[in-house]
Amino acid sequence: DIVILPSDTPLYGQLQSVPTSARIVPWQTCPDFQSEALSLASVDDWTQRPAYTIYTSGSTGRPNGVMISRASLAYFVHSANQSYQITAQDRVLQFAPLHFDASVEELFMSLCHGATLILRNDAMLDSMTAFTDACVRLRISVLDLPTAFWHEWVYGAEQLNHQAHDLRLVIVGGEAVLAEKLKYWQTQMGRSVRLLNRYGPTET
Repeated sequence: DIVILPSDTPLYGQLQSVPTSARIVPWQTCPDFQSEALSLASVDDWTQRPAYTIYTSGSTGRPNGVMISRASLAYFVHSANQSYQITAQDRVLQFAPLHFDASVEELFMSLCHGATLILRNDAMLDSMTAFTDACVRLRISVLDLPTAFWHEWVYGAEQLNHQAHDLRLVIVGGEAVLAEKLKYWQTQMGRSVRLLNRYGPTET
């Protein structure tokens, strides 16, 4: 994973000291990226200026940077919340690391609608019990999880039923949901926690 930032910004220096699996690269060393970013930054319409860049290998196996405009991000935040219904009363767990595109959803969906964003720590992943206990203790109301993780955590639903919790919405995506896992979830949780499957590769 690669994060490209201008080296003269405070964030670039701060990220150098943060443990991460991503490689932090100054954008001045990426002429193709720099040229495209400068051309977009000169656009008069601020809505068409880049909000962030996502890298996808597609079918080539070679990472390709795709600029996402501010207008596209704003449209996504508005339209997705028609389903998520995130409000200022919600407490959303940022599960995805910052160099993964799912973090964009967690960050902007929360902050643009006034919700509290709770950062996940490594201790929460020590076990599924630890994850469930942390969600209860932190009063998490919205979870956005990779389907593979949810497949393992789904058995924590039974543990949730024995505790007072604030969870109202679980969003999964990244791969297809297994029917047997869904059946178990529905048996344990019924309609008390809404489950949304937003599976769909970026390329589609």
